[in-house]
Amino acid sequence: MISTGIYFVILLAYGIWFLGFYLRSVSITLLGCFSLFALSVYVFQNGIDIFVNTDLLVVMFSAVTFSIAAYTSYKLSAELWDI
Repeated sequence: MISTGIYFVILLAYGIWFLGFYLRSVSITLLGCFSLFALSVYVFQNGIDIFVNTDLLVVMFSAVTFSIAAYTSYKLSAELWDI
């Protein structure tokens, strides 16, 4: 039986990140970035339900999620501190 918990967490993390952009709120967007960081590390370590953790799709999803979170948090912190 396939657990849908990880899919809910993926939707929740990306939803918080997108909501922060939509509301133009730095704090909500950074909260979404932190959840995306945690999600990418978890998925890289454990995989996604039907995919093993060494599958190319899992590694690419983790890399893209981590890079989105890193780029967004860098741009927001640079904008916040006028760097």
